[in-house]
Amino acid sequence: MAQTTSFAIANDSGVAVRARLNEVLAALASSNAGPVAPVSTVPGMLWFDTGVTPPTLRRRTAANDGWQADRDPVLTTFDAARITLRSADGAETLADFLANGGAYLRHDNVNRLWTTATGAEIFGALEVDTINGAALAGGFTATAANDGTKASGTYTPSPVGGNFKRIVNGGAFSLAAPGAAGDYTLCIQISNNATAGAITLSGFTRTAGDAFTTSNGHKFFVFITRVNGFTSASVQALQ
Repeated sequence: MAQTTSFAIANDSGVAVRARLNEVLAALASSNAGPVAPVSTVPGMLWFDTGVTPPTLRRRTAANDGWQADRDPVLTTFDAARITLRSADGAETLADFLANGGAYLRHDNVNRLWTTATGAEIFGALEVDTINGAALAGGFTATAANDGTKASGTYTPSPVGGNFKRIVNGGAFSLAAPGAAGDYTLCIQISNNATAGAITLSGFTRTAGDAFTTSNGHKFFVFITRVNGFTSASVQALQ
């Protein structure tokens, strides 16, 4: 710790004045390093906060009523599902980070994610880089979500969880137009089992394509597109 309780040096003996000068100079040289804030503060004062990991340099506000990190170190955390960026002590929000010259994680098409002061993660949408006008390059793969066996009632697919779905036709049921907001395309793969029943399409603006069968082992693709509130379904037999 290299701090002083006061930067004022009173008249005193030479030895005492020299000791005070050394104390003040040590505090200045170390930017008032310590795990707690200096006692005596003035606007613009620096404090090298060693009470956080990693240590962070802070500056006293103009109103002398708090501390602002000159630039909170940004930690990057990796796990199997995501990369998370956050400030070292959680004090910087995304707005603070960007306002202070920070960069955000992005590729032509990559999820952006942040950690706010409360620790809540904010996920950005998968999107084309509209700033530079870049088109989606390359491709991507996904595992179709298994929505189980449908034997009765109504199945309403949703883009939540992925745009590729697979189900088993185990009895008569209705396949309804998705109601999730926004524009999107879904691909539903349907496989008939021994108890397959009639599939009824409902709620679509327009339907087209092949007819469903109830033969065991028959398979189908249903391509669903929703744009501006209009929804179409196209059925393709795979045998």
